[in-house]
Amino acid sequence: MSYTVLATYKPRLRSRRSDVDVTAIGLAYAMARGIPGCTVKFFEPRPAFIAWAAIASRGRTVYDVGAASGHVSKALSAAGMTMEAIDLRYPDEPDFHVTVADGGVFDYERGSVVMLCRPCHGDFPERVIRRALACDCDVWYVGLAKNRAEDLRGFRFKKVLAKAGEQGEAVYVKEAP
Repeated sequence: MSYTVLATYKPRLRSRRSDVDVTAIGLAYAMARGIPGCTVKFFEPRPAFIAWAAIASRGRTVYDVGAASGHVSKALSAAGMTMEAIDLRYPDEPDFHVTVADGGVFDYERGSVVMLCRPCHGDFPERVIRRALACDCDVWYVGLAKNRAEDLRGFRFKKVLAKAGEQGEAVYVKEAP
């Protein structure tokens, strides 16, 4: 399986206590120790999510940001959706083509959808959401209720689907301005 490198991620730590970019720390830790790309699958989509996403995408490209192995992109692609998987690292065992890029600075296609499924916490979700909105994209956040406030940081999203994943994740949507 091939991959594309589009950007180099530069870790950015925040100054507030308990608000450290865990993506940067995890990446730095993994790189320093030669640990391979992420193979953990935090979000396991249920059929209801796949059916909802196929309808809600309305034929638009969906960017799966923080895709890890690309298993969610693979499932959605099999349902007929146009998917682009993006992650900071290329996985050792990819399920789908993954573009290595920083979703916080990526040039998303205008009018597309940017999807975050169980993202790392810290400033990563906020940076991706801000960038997606700047590119006139809709944003889908798929996560656990306990992580929503930290990940969405004051952005107003509408809950559109409960029990989207095997661990009870829900889908929240923010439409482009």
